[in-house]
Amino acid sequence: MTTAEYKRKLNEVYANFYGTDTPQCKYCEETRKKFANKCKYSFDRAKVGGQYGEDPRIPRIMMVGLESKHADKQDYIIQEIETPSRSASNAHYRGARYVLAYLLSTFYRMDTPKSTSSANLHDYEFMTEKYVLTNLYKCAFGEPNQVRNLFHFDDMRRYCQELFFAEIEAAEPDVVVIQAVNNHPENFWANILERFSDGKENCLIGDGKYNRTSAYRMRLSSGQPFLMIFTYHGAWPPFAGKRYLSTLNTILDAAIAELKERFCID
Repeated sequence: MTTAEYKRKLNEVYANFYGTDTPQCKYCEETRKKFANKCKYSFDRAKVGGQYGEDPRIPRIMMVGLESKHADKQDYIIQEIETPSRSASNAHYRGARYVLAYLLSTFYRMDTPKSTSSANLHDYEFMTEKYVLTNLYKCAFGEPNQVRNLFHFDDMRRYCQELFFAEIEAAEPDVVVIQAVNNHPENFWANILERFSDGKENCLIGDGKYNRTSAYRMRLSSGQPFLMIFTYHGAWPPFAGKRYLSTLNTILDAAIAELKERFCID
């Protein structure tokens, strides 16, 4: 499918959850009313690269964080699908761009990145056209300039994951990379297994059920296989260090080996 078709499918998902006239999540109206004075933004949507899915030789990658930033907005309603930044230098984006570059470098016959520094990632910026960036939580509550330790209310922990799972089905990624170890939604791993497991041994490599740095084999409802990778958040200080990157790269190398076989790459 084309990028436009993937955007259309995602927008159908958002229309189902948010409505079409006045965007309003069907689950969190009371929460949003109660904490309106702390709402940074609401009804978030995935960011889609301008060439996502256009080249069948390139794996479709979905990167996932906890929540977006959307600058220093206050009570801002997201109403359209945006494009990921090519060069954002905050730690979250650098972590996402590092994993994206590492996974796709083989398919572009490039060396893998050596660090998460902006300078090292510069040559891989074009790859941001090839991925989807989304988040586990679709609203953000906190102070206007607050970027860490945001509030995740019970409704968010319970229901945001339903929208996230629907985004996966719509975007049909070959790899989903969840860069969050803490603050997961309620019963997250059990719900993932119920939704995407085919009942076989899921763990490809890593720490199994702990979901810290691991890769798992999953399937969409259509039967299409995909890999789900868990890593620490890019803003976690050790993410930039050689020790953690060594552990992470081992997981990514195993995922690449599986992708190469699936995409028939030598």
